Parts: sequence; C-alpha cells; structure tokens
Amino acid sequence: MLPIDFGVPQGSILGPLLFILFINDLPSATSLYIKLFADDTFLCAQNSDCDLLEDEVNSELQKVYEWLAANKLTLNIGKSKFMIITNKKNVKCLSIGINGTLLESCDHYKYLGVVVDKNLSWKPHVEYICKKISKACGSMARLRYSMNTNVLVEVYHSLIHSYLRYGIMVWGNASESTLQPLKCLINRAVRIITFAPFGRVDLEPIYGYLKILDVEKVFSFRNIQIYV
Repeated sequence: MLPIDFGVPQGSILGPLLFILFINDLPSATSLYIKLFADDTFLCAQNSDCDLLEDEVNSELQKVYEWLAANKLTLNIGKSKFMIITNKKNVKCLSIGINGTLLESCDHYKYLGVVVDKNLSWKPHVEYICKKISKACGSMARLRYSMNTNVLVEVYHSLIHSYLRYGIMVWGNASESTLQPLKCLINRAVRIITFAPFGRVDLEPIYGYLKILDVEKVFSFRNIQIYV
C-alpha cells in the first residue's frame, strides 16, 4: 500500500468524476472557447484575420500550459493537433505551438467518436461509419441463415443502428451525395434481413414491417428528441 499525494487510480469508479472536478476550473484560465469531456479537451477560437488568430491562440495556449503545470498535469503533445475550419481557399498555414513545441496541423480529426473535417462536410465521418456498417452487413449476411427475423433485427440495432444514431444530429444534415453511400448500406442491411432482392424494390413497406428507420428518419427523430 502506498499513499497517493495527487491524481486518481486508473480504472477506479470515482476516478473520472474526481478528474472532472479537478480540471473544472480550466476554462477560467483562458479566453478560448473550451469543452471538457474527461481528459479529452477541445479548445476553439475564431477570427477572420489569420495573423490575429495565430497570435491569440498561441498566447492562450501558453496560459493553458501554465495552468496545467501549476496543477501538476501534463499535456500529451503527440495527441494534440489543431485544425482550421473554413470554406476559404488558400488559407495561410498557421504556426501553432505550446511551450515552444509546434502542434501538427490536420484536415480531419476524430473527437469523441465523430470525425470532424476542416470544411464540416462530414464526408470523412460518413466514410468511417460506412466501413463499420459494411463489416456488420457481412456478418449479418452469414447469420441470416441460422437466425429468425426478430433476432436479425436485434443484431441490426447492435451492430448498425448504434453507429447510425451516434452524433447524427451533427453530421446528419450533410449533403445528399455524402450520405448516399450510407443510405445504400442501410438498404442493403434491410434486404439482408428480409431476403429482399437487390434491385428496384420499394423498401418503404419493408422498413415499416421491421420497424426500422432509414437515415433521414433517424436524423429527424433524434432532433425531435433533443430539441422539442
């Protein structure tokens, strides 16, 4: 047995709550817009002038570093990146760093399971969940000969619907061309469950029979749940 002077044991039940309480005043150390989720911290600044934006971010990141050092916390520089979100072309390449170490710039980054890209097109995220759902469809295609429809629907909700509904309030309003591959995969899953032929078949009655929502309806339903 050894005493713990600071910090929390990894894997403990109270650890996440105690850590959140410990860093709860981090936003007061900087004027950057900040969101905390356990040890994943998101900082944001906005300015139409790239030079002013660069100066502000570097100055505020130094304040963040000093707060972390004063509270006996270290920043994982290797996992820390920055991204410029804009629709403008030929944007100046900013030099962003913290305590003398430059941060890597990226075009997209997965934050809390959602891939955010610099244009907010959500195409990288849709491609990410399409890969997951495609694998799930392959598994369901092998299972459908040994399971009844009700069990296959449960498998659908476990392996596919969980990816579909997560964060859809954010990325579900992407363009039709971006969402089309995802819609095709969901249609494929429905066909796998019901042995419906691939081709020009009206899937609306099949969705109703299985009590499964398509991509657009999941987006609408989640928004109603959150905002109404």
